[in-house]
Amino acid sequence: MVRSRQRTTNRGSTSSDIMLVAVKEVLDGKMSLRAISRKHNIDHTTLIRYYKKYNNAPNSALSTFRVGYSVKQVGAIVLQERGQMVTWLLQLMHWGTVPAAFVFPRVHYKDNFIRGGPPGSLGLAHPSGWMTEINFL
Repeated sequence: MVRSRQRTTNRGSTSSDIMLVAVKEVLDGKMSLRAISRKHNIDHTTLIRYYKKYNNAPNSALSTFRVGYSVKQVGAIVLQERGQMVTWLLQLMHWGTVPAAFVFPRVHYKDNFIRGGPPGSLGLAHPSGWMTEINFL
């Protein structure tokens, strides 16, 4: 087989406008890098290079970094966890707000326990599920 020293590339075949549109779609979290590279017929590594370039630009509108990952539930709840009660406390502040405090019957607290809850709510964890002074210190 004859080998040629000439390297075949498609350098410069993608316009910068298409690259900018593709990078904006990635930053908006609409699709992944690979899906957008297939959609716009762009080389994946080239798109990564442009993504890093526009993402790290100091005065760019694209300088914000957002990751579009979502949390998936991997396992099902255990039978003894089904129907567990959550202790709920409302506190009236002197400026008129009512933040809620939820005490979950767990040893360790995770932020996704109160996702979608009222804004400003406080999530706590205690093995018994009761409100104790340890939670509020």
